[in-house]
Amino acid sequence: MEVNIEPAEDYEVIGTGSFITFRDKPIQIRIKEHDPKAQDMFIKLTFFEDLSKDKPDLKVSVNKDTISFELINYNNVLGTGTTFPVHIGSSEKKDIYFHFRVYGMTQKGDKLVHYTLYLADQTTDEIKVG
Repeated sequence: MEVNIEPAEDYEVIGTGSFITFRDKPIQIRIKEHDPKAQDMFIKLTFFEDLSKDKPDLKVSVNKDTISFELINYNNVLGTGTTFPVHIGSSEKKDIYFHFRVYGMTQKGDKLVHYTLYLADQTTDEIKVG
Protein backbone atom coordinates (compact mmCIF):
# COMPACT_ATOMS: atom_id res chain seq x y z
CA MET A 1 0.00 0.00 0.00
CA GLU A 2 1.22 3.50 -0.80
CA VAL A 3 -0.04 6.80 0.57
CA ASN A 4 0.43 10.07 -1.33
CA ILE A 5 -0.52 13.63 -0.45
CA GLU A 6 -2.39 15.03 -3.45
CA PRO A 7 -3.59 18.59 -2.97
CA ALA A 8 -6.61 19.79 -4.92
CA GLU A 9 -4.85 22.99 -6.05
CA ASP A 10 -1.80 23.87 -8.15
CA TYR A 11 0.87 22.99 -5.62
CA GLU A 12 2.74 19.85 -4.66
CA VAL A 13 4.07 18.64 -1.32
CA ILE A 14 7.71 17.77 -2.00
CA GLY A 15 8.73 17.00 1.55
CA THR A 16 7.21 16.73 4.98
CA GLY A 17 8.42 15.43 8.28
CA SER A 18 8.82 15.73 12.01
CA PHE A 19 11.84 15.55 14.25
CA ILE A 20 12.88 16.26 17.81
CA THR A 21 15.93 18.46 18.16
CA PHE A 22 18.99 17.00 19.85
CA ARG A 23 20.26 18.77 22.95
CA ASP A 24 19.04 22.14 21.74
CA LYS A 25 21.49 22.09 18.80
CA PRO A 26 20.78 23.60 15.34
CA ILE A 27 19.32 21.33 12.68
CA GLN A 28 19.68 21.53 8.90
CA ILE A 29 17.22 20.34 6.25
CA ARG A 30 18.70 19.62 2.82
CA ILE A 31 16.68 20.08 -0.36
CA LYS A 32 18.45 17.95 -2.91
CA GLU A 33 18.05 18.95 -6.54
CA HIS A 34 17.43 16.28 -9.18
CA ASP A 35 19.48 18.22 -11.73
CA PRO A 36 23.20 17.55 -11.06
CA LYS A 37 24.02 21.04 -12.38
CA ALA A 38 21.76 22.71 -9.81
CA GLN A 39 22.92 23.54 -6.32
CA ASP A 40 21.25 21.92 -3.31
CA MET A 41 19.51 24.24 -0.83
CA PHE A 42 19.72 24.09 2.97
CA ILE A 43 17.35 25.33 5.67
CA LYS A 44 19.03 25.82 9.04
CA LEU A 45 16.94 26.10 12.21
CA THR A 46 18.62 27.48 15.33
CA PHE A 47 16.80 27.94 18.63
CA PHE A 48 17.47 30.76 21.11
CA GLU A 49 15.90 31.86 24.35
CA ASP A 50 15.73 35.58 25.22
CA LEU A 51 14.20 36.24 28.62
CA SER A 52 13.99 39.97 27.86
CA LYS A 53 11.30 39.22 25.23
CA ASP A 54 7.86 37.96 26.16
CA LYS A 55 6.86 36.84 22.63
CA PRO A 56 8.42 34.58 20.01
CA ASP A 57 10.56 36.23 17.36
CA LEU A 58 11.92 35.04 14.01
CA LYS A 59 15.08 36.29 12.29
CA VAL A 60 15.93 35.12 8.78
CA SER A 61 19.19 35.41 6.89
CA VAL A 62 20.40 34.07 3.55
CA ASN A 63 24.00 33.03 2.84
CA LYS A 64 24.67 31.45 -0.57
CA ASP A 65 22.79 28.12 -0.50
CA THR A 66 21.56 28.31 3.12
CA ILE A 67 18.51 30.05 4.58
CA SER A 68 18.90 30.39 8.34
CA PHE A 69 15.93 30.76 10.66
CA GLU A 70 16.76 31.99 14.17
CA LEU A 71 13.80 30.93 16.27
CA ILE A 72 13.69 32.99 19.46
CA ASN A 73 11.44 31.88 22.34
CA TYR A 74 9.79 29.08 20.35
CA ASN A 75 8.83 27.21 23.50
CA ASN A 76 5.04 27.12 23.49
CA VAL A 77 3.48 23.72 24.18
CA LEU A 78 0.63 24.65 21.79
CA GLY A 79 3.09 25.42 18.99
CA THR A 80 4.65 28.41 17.29
CA GLY A 81 5.42 28.71 13.59
CA THR A 82 4.62 30.21 10.24
CA THR A 83 1.08 31.39 9.54
CA PHE A 84 1.47 30.92 5.79
CA PRO A 85 4.05 29.04 3.71
CA VAL A 86 7.21 31.15 3.26
CA HIS A 87 8.78 31.44 -0.21
CA ILE A 88 12.42 30.33 0.08
CA GLY A 89 13.57 29.78 -3.50
CA SER A 90 12.83 28.40 -6.95
CA SER A 91 13.29 25.09 -8.74
CA GLU A 92 11.97 23.49 -11.90
CA LYS A 93 10.32 26.79 -12.98
CA LYS A 94 8.25 26.82 -9.79
CA ASP A 95 8.71 28.29 -6.33
CA ILE A 96 9.66 26.46 -3.14
CA TYR A 97 7.79 27.22 0.08
CA PHE A 98 8.54 26.24 3.68
CA HIS A 99 5.93 25.92 6.44
CA PHE A 100 6.68 24.81 10.01
CA ARG A 101 5.48 24.49 13.61
CA VAL A 102 7.63 24.15 16.71
CA TYR A 103 6.43 22.72 20.01
CA GLY A 104 8.42 23.18 23.22
CA MET A 105 7.71 22.08 26.75
CA THR A 106 10.17 24.44 28.48
CA GLN A 107 12.35 27.44 27.67
CA LYS A 108 15.42 25.25 27.44
CA GLY A 109 15.25 21.76 26.06
CA ASP A 110 14.52 19.89 22.92
CA LYS A 111 11.74 20.92 20.55
CA LEU A 112 9.36 18.98 18.32
CA VAL A 113 9.36 20.37 14.77
CA HIS A 114 6.82 19.62 12.04
CA TYR A 115 7.57 20.96 8.56
CA THR A 116 6.28 20.81 4.99
CA LEU A 117 7.98 21.89 1.76
CA TYR A 118 5.86 22.82 -1.25
CA LEU A 119 6.51 23.35 -4.96
CA ALA A 120 3.95 25.79 -6.38
CA ASP A 121 3.15 28.54 -8.81
CA GLN A 122 3.95 31.99 -7.47
CA THR A 123 1.15 33.89 -5.75
CA THR A 124 0.85 37.57 -4.94
CA ASP A 125 0.13 37.20 -1.20
CA GLU A 126 3.33 35.48 -0.15
CA ILE A 127 6.19 36.24 2.19
CA LYS A 128 9.48 36.00 0.29
CA VAL A 129 12.77 35.16 1.96
CA GLY A 130 15.04 33.76 -0.74
